[in-house]
Amino acid sequence: MSEISPAPPSPSAAAPSRTLWPVLWPLAAALAIYLIGLWIPVPGVDAERLDYHDGFTGGSSIRMASIFALWTGPLVVAIAHVEIARLMIPPLARWQAASARNAQVLVAVTGLIALLMTLAQGAGALHAMQAGRLLRDLSTGGLVASLAAYCGATAVLIWLAGRLRLPGSGQGILLLMVFPMIASLPSELEMIFSQYRTGMFLQSGLPMDLLVPLAFVVAATAAAIIVARGLQTTARQAGAAPSAWLTLLLWPPVLASTAANYLVLLVWWVLPDAVGALGWPLYAAHFVLTALLVPLFLTAYLKVPVGTPDAARGLEAMPVATIAGLQMALVLGAALVSSFYMLPAAFGATPILVVVASALVLAELLRPAAATSTAAG
Repeated sequence: MSEISPAPPSPSAAAPSRTLWPVLWPLAAALAIYLIGLWIPVPGVDAERLDYHDGFTGGSSIRMASIFALWTGPLVVAIAHVEIARLMIPPLARWQAASARNAQVLVAVTGLIALLMTLAQGAGALHAMQAGRLLRDLSTGGLVASLAAYCGATAVLIWLAGRLRLPGSGQGILLLMVFPMIASLPSELEMIFSQYRTGMFLQSGLPMDLLVPLAFVVAATAAAIIVARGLQTTARQAGAAPSAWLTLLLWPPVLASTAANYLVLLVWWVLPDAVGALGWPLYAAHFVLTALLVPLFLTAYLKVPVGTPDAARGLEAMPVATIAGLQMALVLGAALVSSFYMLPAAFGATPILVVVASALVLAELLRPAAATSTAAG
């Protein structure tokens, strides 16, 4: 999740198009592959049963039975665990930063872990489809073919993630992760407004069900833009690599959420059975633990090498307290709002940060074009 600083853009008029093309074509390809893959079922799916289920789920069954049903789950889990290990074991981080070959070895290990996670999660998905009688081929060969399809989809995602330059080199997996959330946003908003039109909110006496989530989204997005722009400016003035501020802004909440999953197991073990069965105490514990762990991972990034020395340049100039405050507020705010109101997944902490960071990076790439046009005028 780090890179060597790229060469400054050429001042020529053709430079912006050459700069944008490597950024935009992988993004367009990823969107196209995602949208097409959603309609490709894994081998052995019963098409008639799938059509029958779609009548009750509004067409979502095909997505759950597609080769991209797991999407970035296995890959994000693998990256998060490797990154946590790298931050907790400084010798591993130093070994990775020692040479490009070592870094490539760690990338290969991460990919292998992602494929193993795909097998585990794919087996669970197939078991669920089998329970729903969506599979017509229950033979060993059919199950192996389905698992191979899942692994092939993960391999494609690994390839795509390595080529995405938004929000930054090494951060592409996060943009892939929020694709489904953004894609489902129109249908979620349609459902919310449909319920409002039918008077569901008014019957409950809560017309604020629309206003509170909207206020949170506006405030969270504005805060993310202000902090991210400040980080971008600080990084530019300090001569930091682009990956430095992006890593600090985007990854601590993801790692904190992953680590919190394990700590919640301890909470579940300690809680009385009657309390744990309620569900909400564990839900609340997860988000509180995630928020508390965010500053720890943020601090760890400042103490452990993030890659090459060039990539770590300027980290000491970053306003860590401001970053941590924003991340904790977004994590807890999204959890609190979604507990009482309908908040689409696209307005969670990580999606907001990823989309804002991607927009700012894209605007930065467009800036030379604007400057050139102004000078020419």
